[in-house]
Amino acid sequence: MNDWANSSTSVVLERSWTRVERSVLVAVLSVEMVLGVIGNCLVLLVKIMCRGRFPCRYWVPFVSLTLSDLGSSLLIISGSLLAMLTKGQRSPWCEVVSLLKFAFITSSIGSIAILCVQRAKVVASTGRGASVVVALACLASWLTGVVFGSIPVVYNWIRYDPSEMLCAVFWESSYSDMLVYILCAFSICIFLPFILILFCSLFTAAGCKRNCDS
Repeated sequence: MNDWANSSTSVVLERSWTRVERSVLVAVLSVEMVLGVIGNCLVLLVKIMCRGRFPCRYWVPFVSLTLSDLGSSLLIISGSLLAMLTKGQRSPWCEVVSLLKFAFITSSIGSIAILCVQRAKVVASTGRGASVVVALACLASWLTGVVFGSIPVVYNWIRYDPSEMLCAVFWESSYSDMLVYILCAFSICIFLPFILILFCSLFTAAGCKRNCDS
């Protein structure tokens, strides 16, 4: 069954992309990966070298966000590049890429939400305790992404999608279980951080307006 799925995936990929299109995509992905890795490495280097200029409570989510972007450039884009060169992805690399993709996305959104909360001064602005809380929140965003990214791998829901050039979750079987998973993952990993970002941004904007008026 797995051999048939792999062969059918290769056929779909061969029909989807011509040689010229594949060459262009390989070039674009290569440039994107190189720029992403170099750019995020430089950002990370600056943040480390200038660490004294950042309060720890801000430095930690900044670094977490940079690491997630760096990992996405280094592993996810390289996975798409490898798929174009080899006409697909196979296990276990396929499952690893899918898991890490979810972890990077969740940690990025979580880090941005943490920064927005800090900007709105919901978390205490001084003290060592605030730094510990922020570090634990960043760690929780990474662990949440790993946990929810592992569920499709455990239940064998991962298959290579030639249209996206990545391994993705397919929902043909166990629809009720997948629906519960989608609702939980969306609510916890995307909707909750988005609500925090939205309300904290509005709160910050309102505070800036009050300061300008005064």
